[in-house]
Amino acid sequence: MIAVGYRVNSVRAIKSRIWATKTLKELIIKEFVLDDKRLKVNKIRCMKC
Repeated sequence: MIAVGYRVNSVRAIKSRIWATKTLKELIIKEFVLDDKRLKVNKIRCMKC
């Protein structure tokens, strides 16, 4: 979606690119935080073994 948006230079394409980039960034950050928490929990569990 983002790659197609860069081939088109209309106002609608630019808004679409901005939305897609922002949404993707938010999802990546949320996934990183969730994975980080999960890794910490698993590390604690492994230390208890």
